[in-house]
Amino acid sequence: MRKVFLVFVCCAGLVAADGIPEAQSGGGGTAESNTTLAGTPFLQIKLYGGMRTLTGDERPYELRLIYSNGGSDRSYGDKFAETSVSGGLGLMSETSVQMPLHIGVGFDLQFGTFFMLGGSLGAGYNISVIVDQLWLQLKADLQYSFAYISMGDVPVSSLRVNGTTIYDPELDVTTSFFILRPEVNAYFRITGEMLLMAGVGYQLPTPSSKVEFLFSGKDYDDENVSERLKHDSPNVNFQLDGVRADKIKVAPKGIIFNVAIAVEI
Repeated sequence: MRKVFLVFVCCAGLVAADGIPEAQSGGGGTAESNTTLAGTPFLQIKLYGGMRTLTGDERPYELRLIYSNGGSDRSYGDKFAETSVSGGLGLMSETSVQMPLHIGVGFDLQFGTFFMLGGSLGAGYNISVIVDQLWLQLKADLQYSFAYISMGDVPVSSLRVNGTTIYDPELDVTTSFFILRPEVNAYFRITGEMLLMAGVGYQLPTPSSKVEFLFSGKDYDDENVSERLKHDSPNVNFQLDGVRADKIKVAPKGIIFNVAIAVEI
């Protein structure tokens, strides 16, 4: 992935250096053009959003913290991660849709059933349907994303985690995914440098990494503090539907829909 990204950046620099000066109105000299020697803008910036399919895990859960003195505290609930309507937003820098080869890098945020943030690298192919007006794009992105599942307040006034006393604690469960996301997109020019995009895709995640537990709250001096515990910590007992677990079923898996505005630069 790193090599592909470096090639993309180098190509962008070389082509941008070939910009053609164009005359300004009123005889005021020349200005830089967004057109290369080949007559095609090389880059575009795309802001997109739409619907996501984020799979939940609605098994009842219990997290018990076991202390060295024999005591324990627990957090529990009827549903670990309830499935809900989910959406997403993203920002991508990519080669112009007017060029046959698509390469893009960007950031992707998804929210709803859980919150997920990551980066992506994509490649694909662009097909001109109507010259300078309509294009079809076939692409796939590889993403690496961190997922955060909010479990809310822990039903105790304080917890001691890794030697830190946390008052009014809140719990988040964290994990991470690699995601392959193939897409089919259509671009339609709406102004000289702006395009409207609509598309459909599918998210295919690898199995999640091991889960971790993030406790946050206030310390004795009312300062914000947080501490992490891994699932295999000796003082953690995490159960789903009464069975000890180290992985969860939540995943970014299923159909997605996107709409976007792309600006050629």
